[in-house]
Amino acid sequence: MKHKKAKRFIVLLLFAALLWTAVYWCARDAAKAAAEKTGATLPFLLNVPYINQRMDYPTGCESVSAVMALQYAGVDITVDAFIDDCLDTGERPAYEDGVRYGCDPWEAFPGDPRSSSGYGCFSPVIERALRRAVGTQPYTVESLNGLTLDELCGRYVQKGVPVIVWATIDMAAPKPGSTWIVRDTGRLIQWMTPMHCLLLVGYDEKNYYFNDPWREAAVAYPRGDCTVAYDGFGRQAVVVYASAAQSSTSTIDGR
Repeated sequence: MKHKKAKRFIVLLLFAALLWTAVYWCARDAAKAAAEKTGATLPFLLNVPYINQRMDYPTGCESVSAVMALQYAGVDITVDAFIDDCLDTGERPAYEDGVRYGCDPWEAFPGDPRSSSGYGCFSPVIERALRRAVGTQPYTVESLNGLTLDELCGRYVQKGVPVIVWATIDMAAPKPGSTWIVRDTGRLIQWMTPMHCLLLVGYDEKNYYFNDPWREAAVAYPRGDCTVAYDGFGRQAVVVYASAAQSSTSTIDGR
């Protein structure tokens, strides 16, 4: 009697396994057929560790994006260590005798990334900070300014390298914000808003995907909106990757 029950149980188990397999492959084939019918393609996505900026780094999107890229590349570093040990910071814009002075965001971060009164900085500042973060370790840091988002995806993301890019919150169209004078040089800074830094981690035919420090991981934004936001900040982009992962830079960017 026990043997019969055991055999019956095994038969039921095998039947369930076969049924699950059939359902899985039917669902997979149906999804593939639907994609082929509509011309859609599944997104290409890198599984990059995600860090949210909202609680501890309200204006630290650049540092958070950089640390996500560093951790994915294999560098053991925290956002706090990156800010304290690697990031150049400077004078936050403030009025003095009726004139608003602040540091140059192309040279340093104006204020404190941990404060809501901080501003933001541009690619040369993060490039220098990344070089400090990797030090003499076998990592490569590259400025990719001027490349289109499609070129970044084809040359880097597709080859396993996420890209730090400058755009806007929710890919809104950039518009002029506040202005200030750099004390040492007299340079006029026209701040564009709502400036944001994100990590490009994937793409499909309709969207680009970002680890967005202000939102969540792998957020899809329409390609057209991304292009307007990205181009509005001069197509700024930076990467960091393990040098040992590629025999040369040309292997990654295709040049």
